[in-house]
Amino acid sequence: MVPGIAAGINSGKGHSFLIHLPSPSSELSVIDILYVDDDLDFLEITKRMVERSGEIAIETASSAENALAMMEDRTYDVIVSDYQMPRTDGIEFLKMLRGSGNTTPFIIFTGRGREEVVIQAYDSGADFYVQKGGDLKAQFRELEHKIVQAVRIHEAESALRESEERYRSVVENATEGIVVVQDELLRYANPRALEMVEATSGEVTGKNFALFVHPGDIPLVTERYRRRQGGEKVPKTYDFRVVGKAGLVTWVQASAVLILWNRRTATLALLADITGRKLRENNIRQRNVALEQTVEDQAARLERSEEEKKNLLGRLAGSDTR
Repeated sequence: MVPGIAAGINSGKGHSFLIHLPSPSSELSVIDILYVDDDLDFLEITKRMVERSGEIAIETASSAENALAMMEDRTYDVIVSDYQMPRTDGIEFLKMLRGSGNTTPFIIFTGRGREEVVIQAYDSGADFYVQKGGDLKAQFRELEHKIVQAVRIHEAESALRESEERYRSVVENATEGIVVVQDELLRYANPRALEMVEATSGEVTGKNFALFVHPGDIPLVTERYRRRQGGEKVPKTYDFRVVGKAGLVTWVQASAVLILWNRRTATLALLADITGRKLRENNIRQRNVALEQTVEDQAARLERSEEEKKNLLGRLAGSDTR
């Protein structure tokens, strides 16, 4: 099999985040090929020519039926098939595989070069089409190149799918709300963000983000969003209130960055619920206010007491002089 290669990633539902995979290795391990052709002589010639590099190992089958039987016992990196064969031709063989969910790279290698055959092959799920004929060395070099290319693409797609699954699992199970805003519209909200606004994905997606921001915080949030989209430097982290559909108010600390979403700039925001912290801060403020009021009341009482004491002393002094 071939080592993973570098690539970007599209998230589920056709949306794109920038996630990078490991760089490709300069060396390929042996690629296992199943070559299907009813021409036994050409099977042998192809096997000898292509295996000379030492990078490709070929097993052969003389029909699609034989190939399917062989595939029950093992897997292959690429399937190469002739088009015109008795009983089941190469495209019907390809359709059978794709219909069963098999995604093994498939190359049509045939002398039939009609345009409609090429179109049908690609429409049926073929990865490449290589035409037989002409210079033998040139056509086998082309076949080798397409085999290696097909395997690299397939390995990249597999790596991307695995990365998407890991990414989606992290995002959807995050304890923080995660949203993507583009053109001031919510393009994505993870389950935790949906809890905060007491809504479903369908009720949120495509709506203006300000609908879910407390009226008192809309100016701040809108200004930060527009300045960030305009390329200005703004604080990445700030606090504001999110309002749910049924009126639930949640204080969040937003950490926002620019990303590419469907190849266009958008804002990705991580929303940490800080309602508990805000309640504690508010309680402390209230206690401080109460304490300050108590101190002021006590100071006023002391001041009144001193004044009363002075008055009393004054009256006593007046009595003594009489």
